[in-house]
Amino acid sequence: MADANLQEFSKQQFDEAYKRALERKRLFKEYLSRHQVMEKLNGAIEKLYECERLPEDPLEFIAVEVTSKGGHGGASSIQQQGSLKAKLSGNSRSLNGQQ
Repeated sequence: MADANLQEFSKQQFDEAYKRALERKRLFKEYLSRHQVMEKLNGAIEKLYECERLPEDPLEFIAVEVTSKGGHGGASSIQQQGSLKAKLSGNSRSLNGQQ
């Protein structure tokens, strides 16, 4: 009899914990939706996919794209910086070779 009561109590605890977890998950999804987090992340990943030249750091690209207020050109400046760095390092190599 005590064993049956313990099992019932354990099942009840499990059910309550499961319901709390489902509710927390639902509230978290609403929170993300309210702030359009998934839409912004998906948009940034799509822009990354469409890049002609992939940036050196995809996470930085996504972070800039997601946090840029206008949503235009934020990540492209990262690409431009990467191109400039590559050009500068190429120029420094050629200068070092000339010396």
